[in-house]
Amino acid sequence: MGRYSVVLFDYGGTLVDFYRRDQFPEVLWEALSEASTILFQNEETMPPDTDIWDRVSREDRERSDHRVRPLEERLARIFKTDHSHRLQAAATAFTQVIRGHGVAIPGGRAMLTDLTEQGYRLGLVSNTPWGCPGKEWLRDLDDRGLRVLFEHVISCRDVGYRKPAPVVYRHALDIFDAQPGDCLFVGDDPLWDVHGPQSIGMDALLFDRQGTGQLSASVRTLSDVVAYLDGRCMPSING
Repeated sequence: MGRYSVVLFDYGGTLVDFYRRDQFPEVLWEALSEASTILFQNEETMPPDTDIWDRVSREDRERSDHRVRPLEERLARIFKTDHSHRLQAAATAFTQVIRGHGVAIPGGRAMLTDLTEQGYRLGLVSNTPWGCPGKEWLRDLDDRGLRVLFEHVISCRDVGYRKPAPVVYRHALDIFDAQPGDCLFVGDDPLWDVHGPQSIGMDALLFDRQGTGQLSASVRTLSDVVAYLDGRCMPSING
């Protein structure tokens, strides 16, 4: 191993593609429809309400202080429901729709396996769409056979804050009992996975499949992460 002992990864967009940004409205509609069938089991569709999509629009945002807005609370506000005992099941159904769209990014499992065999301690640090329950992300990792490759999996829903809040990365350091200089963060989002970790002194590597020209060290494929850590790959410094 080189200078790092811990490598932290983002999930969506880095190891698995769930949707493009422009696809999210359609996926969201599908997920809300599934949630509504749990909340209103005696109804064929969502209850008629001309204001419902206004409420969806208001919920389709994150807090400026990066505090998590839990999915169950969003669903309760959108559907104006007091079926509190069904909200957890509805959140699970919502999340399963998103999980169902997931496609593994080529090279991910081989890369993680290689790093594990080299002795790196691996962690996952993931935001969840719309504050989905973290346990559903663990199920997704299990179903893809990836969970066993990570020493720790950190859902921002469980931390209470979303990336790029510094508390998220510090929480990861505490769990690994590591210092910022011991870690490399790898992910596809320049803010969440590069600037956020760098704000607490952690190095970051941008997974930039399209070569978008961000001002950061970057790689184009997941196999390049191994080469970079081995010192066999000079990351492109775009810009």
